[in-house]
Amino acid sequence: MGYQKRLENRLQKKGILVAEKVEDSEKPLIIGLLVAEILVNPIGIAEGHITLVIVSKNFRKQNIGKMLLEYAINHLEQMGSEVIKLDIEENFIDKLEYFKSLGFKESYRVLVYHPKT
Repeated sequence: MGYQKRLENRLQKKGILVAEKVEDSEKPLIIGLLVAEILVNPIGIAEGHITLVIVSKNFRKQNIGKMLLEYAINHLEQMGSEVIKLDIEENFIDKLEYFKSLGFKESYRVLVYHPKT
């Protein structure tokens, strides 16, 4: 099994990283996806943001997510990110220890309010 990765839209400082399963006679199958961007905060610090990491259910626990994250972190650092943030939703909080093992630290929690319309 081979993995082909690509990060697009480098000049606009955001992109998509794709992990594909490639077999000789078949069309590549997308098995993982990561979305990242760089934003400059109000005080001028370049912040990398990883906004989505997803791996196909049949390919989990094979380090695909880790490979996507490591590649994205390296790329964001090369593009000048001074900090890299990863937002996770409450229903994925069980993955918090996994992300901490990759070097992320929990720094705050965001509360969300949805007005009734």
